[in-house]
Amino acid sequence: IEESWGSERVLTLVERARAARVTLVQDGTLRSYRALTQGHIYFFVDPEVGQRALIRVDQVAVELRWQAPDLVQQHMLGERSETRLPVRDFRYYVDRLTLVRHGLGNEIRVGAGMDVAGGPHPFAPLVEEGPGGEPYEFRLADSLSLRLPGRPEPLTLYELDVRPVDPTAPGIIGSVTVDQHSAQIVRMAFTFTPASYVDSRT
Repeated sequence: IEESWGSERVLTLVERARAARVTLVQDGTLRSYRALTQGHIYFFVDPEVGQRALIRVDQVAVELRWQAPDLVQQHMLGERSETRLPVRDFRYYVDRLTLVRHGLGNEIRVGAGMDVAGGPHPFAPLVEEGPGGEPYEFRLADSLSLRLPGRPEPLTLYELDVRPVDPTAPGIIGSVTVDQHSAQIVRMAFTFTPASYVDSRT
């Protein structure tokens, strides 16, 4: 169902997703939640000349508890690593091992802003109204219907491709999957534009 960039249908869904992202926490109906997640972190050497090589893989399991207005507890349930190449002084920021709450902030930051900073969230409130205020372009890329136990109606998900209007500015390139009914974010998969990286070594 791939559509052209900036179609009326996709822009309507983006507006709904922006409103849903703000409402989720601010309307007061969400009082608390508990989440469990597992993830993998891959570290590569990506030289200008030669082949890309995997240095290390970390697997983590994290439990998150949240209670309104903003009480957070994260507990690392388990972590294991496999090193493929010898490295010295291999340390990294704790936020790479934690669950990101509420679909990231309005500015996407990695490593407390020391690795990546300045990229606006694709569903952050616009700084200014109108086409000039929109930092991203969107395109409807795919859809999926899921039938879940105990739910009479299927769950319909839309995958939106996202790219910056200005590719030289900080931002993300990738996709965001949204629930068609609630317009809530279900999944994000993206990388960053070169201008997003604060540390040139990253």
